[in-house]
Amino acid sequence: MLKNGLTACALALLLYGCATPEWQATHSECTKTFYRQLPPSFQLVQVTRAVPVEVPTGQTNCVSTPMGGSVTTECRPVTMTQWRSIPDFERMDVNAEARENAINHCTKTTCLTQFGNAQCKPAPPAGPARPSPNPTAPRPSPA
Repeated sequence: MLKNGLTACALALLLYGCATPEWQATHSECTKTFYRQLPPSFQLVQVTRAVPVEVPTGQTNCVSTPMGGSVTTECRPVTMTQWRSIPDFERMDVNAEARENAINHCTKTTCLTQFGNAQCKPAPPAGPARPSPNPTAPRPSPA
C-alpha cells in the first residue's frame, strides 16, 4: 500500500510540474479545503503480505566426489519458492483516498467552471478582429 502511495505522489509531482499556474493555484486551494475537511487519520489496518518460502519438492540432488580410494556422496533436497500470504498490520491514513478523490474532483470542477476546461488553461488572448472577405468585391486579375 505504501508503494502505491509513493507511486501516486511521484505521478502527482510529474503532473503538477506540467500544470498551468492557474491549475496549481486551484489545486492548492482545493487541497487546503479538503485537508481541513478530511484531515489525516492514521490507524493500524490489517493487510495481507506475500512472503517467499522455500519448500522441498521431494527430489534430491546428489554430488559424488572421489577422495583418495573412496567416493563421498553428498545429497541435498531440491527446493522451490512458493509465495504464502500472511496477515500483517500497516499504519495508514484512512482518509487519504477520499481526500485525494475530493481534491481531484474539486480541482477539475473548479477549472471547468472558471476556464471551461479541466486543465485550467486560460483562453488565448483575442487578436484584432479581421474583416470578413467581401464575396462581391472584384478579385485581382492574375498576372
